[in-house]
Amino acid sequence: MLVIGTDPQEWWEGEPRVREVLRTQLEEMHAGGVRVQPGERQRIVERGDTGWGAEDVNLVMPDGQLVPARLTLVCVRDGEEWWVAHWHMSFGVGNDIALGQDLTI
Repeated sequence: MLVIGTDPQEWWEGEPRVREVLRTQLEEMHAGGVRVQPGERQRIVERGDTGWGAEDVNLVMPDGQLVPARLTLVCVRDGEEWWVAHWHMSFGVGNDIALGQDLTI
């Protein structure tokens, strides 16, 4: 399993490490009053023993402010169970901020 988070230091490999970090971060966010809310767009595709999905989610801050994020997953089937092989979460940043210029969208 590979998880790439929103912070440049968030690159975790292996199920035990991923479980440990995600559990800790979810506890920290919950203690800080942050909630995760589904967004408006979702896409899930299954082809044989491989599946992938994408969703826009919102982090709801304690003051009610929404912080939009994007989540993608790649899953593999092992018998009757699905396992996450790859997870990536990002915050959308405009091209003008990230690259210093606007691009056609």
